[in-house]
Amino acid sequence: MSTILGDLIPDKSTRDVNQAANLVKEGLQELILCTLSRQGFFEKALFHGGTCLRILHGLDRFSEDLDFTLLDRDLDFDFGLYSENLVKELGSKGLSVTANLRRPCGELKVYSAKFKINLREALESAGFDADLIQRSHSKVLVVVKIDIDLDPATQAETVIVRKTSPLEYDVRTEPLPVLFAGKTAAVLCRHWGNRVKGRDFYDFRWYVEHGTLIDIRCLESQLDKKCEPTTGLDRETLIAILKKRFDTLDWDSAKDDVINFIEPSQLGEWGPEPFKALADRISVLEN
Repeated sequence: MSTILGDLIPDKSTRDVNQAANLVKEGLQELILCTLSRQGFFEKALFHGGTCLRILHGLDRFSEDLDFTLLDRDLDFDFGLYSENLVKELGSKGLSVTANLRRPCGELKVYSAKFKINLREALESAGFDADLIQRSHSKVLVVVKIDIDLDPATQAETVIVRKTSPLEYDVRTEPLPVLFAGKTAAVLCRHWGNRVKGRDFYDFRWYVEHGTLIDIRCLESQLDKKCEPTTGLDRETLIAILKKRFDTLDWDSAKDDVINFIEPSQLGEWGPEPFKALADRISVLEN
């Protein structure tokens, strides 16, 4: 019998449990986005980040979380009703999902939610091979995490993108030059303890190789919020800052992160020199 999750995963030929779990997670991501769209969530928020790049623009790596930013600052924003409706809607489609919400605390103005489903039940619902289902652990959960920034760095330009496959729905997001600015800010500013989020650098390369212009004024605003005040940023200064970052990065740590989200053959040239060459290829959007 066909199910919504099965329809979202047309190729169920994999015999690898972890890959199957990733396919389930991507199916859930699509269902969550579609349900939020129909609830009017994108009248208040926009979609960005790695999963946005994958789902809307074809980024060739798996991505874990759904990242959103409110259109206007609202520290009292409550995701509770959206969450309740999501759980009900997914339940009506035969998917037993639970939700955990975490309101912002301290200086971090981010509202978080986690939606969880039992992996074995999800594999059964999607119609995966019985042997693969049997090899999955009965207590493992597939988790889709949502982060909502309640305090946007700037009121950015937005666009509506219509998804037509595998589900039909509208998503509010940012133009690619603005998304590229956000990713570059992450490359320059994100600190992950003693680790490096290599996915930021992989995505940075994707933008450059696809000839995406960067909105340098938007980047300037994001750097003001996330790093340190930067005024009069131009292309030459940006390239110099990026090259300094690439020279000091722990590339082995970055590789250890991103390799979990791609096939090893996708890594390509990795290290300071290839990325400094990418920096030289950056083109700036003329505002």
